[in-house]
Amino acid sequence: ISILMGSIIICYNLNQYSLICVPILFFIGFSLTSYYINCGRDLNRIESISKSPILNCYNESINGIISIRAYDKTGEFLNKYKKTLFNHYLVVVYKFSVNAWYSLFLNLLAFIYLFVVVLFANLNMNVFSPGVIGLLLKYSISFTDQMLNVFEEMSNIEKAMVNYERCDSYTKIPKE
Repeated sequence: ISILMGSIIICYNLNQYSLICVPILFFIGFSLTSYYINCGRDLNRIESISKSPILNCYNESINGIISIRAYDKTGEFLNKYKKTLFNHYLVVVYKFSVNAWYSLFLNLLAFIYLFVVVLFANLNMNVFSPGVIGLLLKYSISFTDQMLNVFEEMSNIEKAMVNYERCDSYTKIPKE
């Protein structure tokens, strides 16, 4: 966070207009992240739920391989396994699609900020030396990278909590 604040201060000293963009970027980023967190968390839940039948089918096949072969039911178990695997892959494709959407829009947000900084640098080329403009661009890029990391870590922490939530729900299942 201190590096992020340092980048904001340096960008502000060189380009006061970047301070106008930062709250807008954070507002849009937080809105996008909160929307993504809801979708990503639910998709993580669905993925972990769809993974259980795969492991269950595999376990049943390993434990009952002698009976399956004796009654010639290998085709049925193979079809059951393929169906559960296909259902899981559908969820995984949705999950990766939502992750790609989120990354695309975060990178687009960073691009817009960098576009404003470059536009400002081009408009004020005669006021600043090329070294100062280079410093401004370096810290602007550093700021956008750190901003993207903050938003992604927020969403990753929330998605990781789904695993703990699932473990907690397993502990509350009544014993048979």
